[in-house]
Amino acid sequence: MLAVMPNTSLSIELQPAERTQLEKWESSHGTPQQVALRCRIILRAVAGQQNVAIAEELGVSRPTVLLWRKRVREQGIGEVWEIAPGRGRKPQYDQAKRAGSWRRRSMSARTR
Repeated sequence: MLAVMPNTSLSIELQPAERTQLEKWESSHGTPQQVALRCRIILRAVAGQQNVAIAEELGVSRPTVLLWRKRVREQGIGEVWEIAPGRGRKPQYDQAKRAGSWRRRSMSARTR
């Protein structure tokens, strides 16, 4: 017989100030899109939406919704700003080399 995991969602309890902060981050023009998406996930979870409905509405996977529910529940709303190690584009150049080559180009342009 197969054991089936219940499809229950982790409940998230937020203070009114925390909810307000998530709403500000979600709508701010300076907020990175990945952070705004995480805020939308949490706000919908707090509103009582199911994981599948949140995932479909926002175009993410159900495990992504579960991940952010769990992280915010355990570590707080500041977690939406955290980027996991190993994620994102790696720098292509050493910053010191870039600064040096920029200086050489600008100096050579001045001496011409």
